[in-house]
Amino acid sequence: MSRTSLKRERDEKPDVSEDSKRVKMELEENGSSSEVSEAQLLDYLESWPSSPVRIRDGKARDEEDAGVLKWTVISNDGSRESLKLLSQLKNVISIQLPKMPKVYIARLVFDFGHRSLIAVKDSQVIGGITFRPFLKEGMTPFIEVVFCVITKPEQRGGYGSRLMNQLKAWSQQNKFMHLLTYADDTAIGYFQRQGFSCEIGMETTEWDIGFLKYYDSATLMHCRIDTSIDYLNITHSLRLQRARYVKKLHELCSQHIVHPGITLAPGQVHHDMSKIPGLLECGWDTENYDKLTSKMNQAQITEENRRLLDTIKADTALSEAFKLPVIELHPELAALYLLRISDPIDLRTISEKLDAGHYITPEMMLADLHRMLENCKKFLKSLFVDNKQKNVEKDQLYESANMINTRYLTKRKQELGLVLNSQHD
Repeated sequence: MSRTSLKRERDEKPDVSEDSKRVKMELEENGSSSEVSEAQLLDYLESWPSSPVRIRDGKARDEEDAGVLKWTVISNDGSRESLKLLSQLKNVISIQLPKMPKVYIARLVFDFGHRSLIAVKDSQVIGGITFRPFLKEGMTPFIEVVFCVITKPEQRGGYGSRLMNQLKAWSQQNKFMHLLTYADDTAIGYFQRQGFSCEIGMETTEWDIGFLKYYDSATLMHCRIDTSIDYLNITHSLRLQRARYVKKLHELCSQHIVHPGITLAPGQVHHDMSKIPGLLECGWDTENYDKLTSKMNQAQITEENRRLLDTIKADTALSEAFKLPVIELHPELAALYLLRISDPIDLRTISEKLDAGHYITPEMMLADLHRMLENCKKFLKSLFVDNKQKNVEKDQLYESANMINTRYLTKRKQELGLVLNSQHD
């Protein structure tokens, strides 16, 4: 059974936008940026604060390069040195997996059919993987990962990722193209980050030969070894790949350029949009904006916004709780509310903004109304977590927020063509 004491790192799932697809096509078509050196690419990547890449096994790799961290694959060959390292690994596994019987750990670690990849730092074993290679005539060679541990003080330095990459490199070199493991719930996240999947990419007859160590509440996971990947340099390769994408994105668009903001005078609502730095460069249409802000259009938009606001206010059964700021309606909750809601708003404030001409489009007032309802639901959820029990009044208020959204906001969005008639927020 695969066990791990490695702490989970946050899974990063980057979005694949149309821009990134376009970049990929550009790179494939003309190989742009291929003439740039690796050092230049990495310097370029680091120069943009919005594009930092955390090297998961960076610390471990640096120590490895400096000779501080060493790796060795051994088995119980009876030698003094091997027995010493295996004993230290057994102790580490026992400490990190206290529920695992020590006799059982010792039996597997010292078993002649198992091998162990051991991480040694400053002459001390800090972790390792005990595994069993399966290599028999007529069957697909694969490795069963049995134990995978890193000592607690080293769990934030990327040693776990480096450990698994070392095993993959060893497997690749020795023609074992599959890794299998039974992982418990605490280990699944780690193995997923290391490329394991719950979808087994082998035929059952290739691995189900009655020797894998199965445990209750364990999940079988599989990782295919790719012969084209240099696993000991994979993080560096991924970082270079990202650097090329970032550089190409910056060549194709200007979204990474940050211009200084503008300052409005007290009471000033409007600003000459054409004078905002960068706005014209990103495709701002002055003609359409002038048409939007014409007196006739603004009068019509304000009238429609006011009609919607008055309709919501008239529905007192739903809107009564939103007519004034929460800190005025419930002074006893003011401090807590302002602590949890960073941008409060209410119907009175929205009315004042409407009168002052802040809402030059219907969408702007809809956004404030939506924020008002979301603030309400967020605060009510936090109160429920605090009190650990439901409250009829809170439930009714939560339902009122949903009803305002469905009855008025969604209907208005449908009129504006912002959602399909069959959709609901």
